[in-house]
Amino acid sequence: MGGNVARVVVRDWVEQPVRLVKNNVRTWFDDHRIVDAWTGEVVKVKVSQLARVAGRFEAGRNGGPGTWTRFGASGEHRPPDVFHRLLGAALLKRPLPPKLLNHVIHRIRIDGRLDAARAALIRLALRRHPSLPEHDRES
Repeated sequence: MGGNVARVVVRDWVEQPVRLVKNNVRTWFDDHRIVDAWTGEVVKVKVSQLARVAGRFEAGRNGGPGTWTRFGASGEHRPPDVFHRLLGAALLKRPLPPKLLNHVIHRIRIDGRLDAARAALIRLALRRHPSLPEHDRES
């Protein structure tokens, strides 16, 4: 759902049995589950965080912690509509945007930052790559 002046806009519609959507979401979390190198804990990242880490990271001033650029900010350097594409991939088992993997690797190189969320996004992109047969994705 979204807004346009005084109207409500339906941007996408999910018409599938709840059982199938639940299986798709379970597969989604299995596809990007990763162990955090700092804590040793298994990390499950929200869709919003995966979309956020696809953008530019701004290092903190005076040695302080950095932040991810806000959605819609100037120079965010995120693929257009990345949140909705990731959400569709999670709920409907749609493929990821084709250039997302290259984009994230490029952002890591430019920003010099690789964290658990970006590693999870890379894992997700590799596990959902179209050249990988469906039965190989199960392992």
